Amino acid sequence: MDPSPAELARTAVALARVGTLTTYGRRAPLQPRTTTVAVTGEGACLVVRVRPDSPAAADLLARPLATVQVGPPGAPPVLVQGGASRLPGRDEQGRLAFRVEPGAVRVGARPSPVPVPVEDYLGAEPDPLRHEAPALLEHLRRGHAAALAACVRARGLHAARWVEPRALDRHGLLLTALCDDGVATVRLDFPAPVGSLAELAPGLRALLQCRGACGCGEA
Repeated sequence: MDPSPAELARTAVALARVGTLTTYGRRAPLQPRTTTVAVTGEGACLVVRVRPDSPAAADLLARPLATVQVGPPGAPPVLVQGGASRLPGRDEQGRLAFRVEPGAVRVGARPSPVPVPVEDYLGAEPDPLRHEAPALLEHLRRGHAAALAACVRARGLHAARWVEPRALDRHGLLLTALCDDGVATVRLDFPAPVGSLAELAPGLRALLQCRGACGCGEA
């Protein structure tokens, strides 16, 4: 089972630290202005931080409407559009903070991003393995490619000669497999979605967490 677009979007927002902010001046015709800004996820909202003397700050104070795009490593691009409200005070760098409430959400790269109903987005949760996934995927790439290829063959999914783990989430593991008939995308689903690694079957948990103790050659 693949993560839903809403789950993908919430995960990207939770992981984001940098984004592209588009603001809209008050004068007609509207001239969108794009700025690279620091962002953090605050639940389903995005908080952007801008210098108080910047054009972006002036735009947001005059017309509190924003479009924010984020695309942290390991997550798809996500676009959030909505009203922007200033938060009190300034951060340690003297920047103003604005919370962007989601009014429209899209996930995926252009030219065909997928619209996500706002109610689905608000009801979803970020993936619980998002912080551990990058290190676990690198661990699997370095030490367990052969075991993963054998697992794919044993399940009868493909006659895989080589595999590379691409993504890990609460639903399972996504692989790229090299087969006799070309390259395929293979998903190894967990028996049920998990909230933590502790909920995995012992064999799979040991594979993900061995950190060299299994003889994979890692320090």
